[in-house]
Amino acid sequence: MTNHHEQLSALINICHSNIRNSKSCLKYLIKERHLSKRSIIDNKIGFFPQNVDILTKYVSEDLLNKLNILNYSKNSDFSNYFYLIFPIFSEYGEAVGVSGRTLI
Repeated sequence: MTNHHEQLSALINICHSNIRNSKSCLKYLIKERHLSKRSIIDNKIGFFPQNVDILTKYVSEDLLNKLNILNYSKNSDFSNYFYLIFPIFSEYGEAVGVSGRTLI
């Protein structure tokens, strides 16, 4: 298994890919939150897949539990809303965490 930073980068890339392919989420961020496409791309803003269990194919359950993603998804219904993520990077550009918020 890859190290923590590599897995976290994989999680961020999966979530960022989701947002780049979602017209409704992009519309919300650009039209209602006034973010530019460049800002979304540069900051790798993304969202979790509605079936969060799919992440376990690419990221260890251990990391997803440490980030409290699996626990959170089991106690809520991700299929009814988007869960945006905002990656957190070190001063060296290394992924060190994610923050997020729900959008109904």
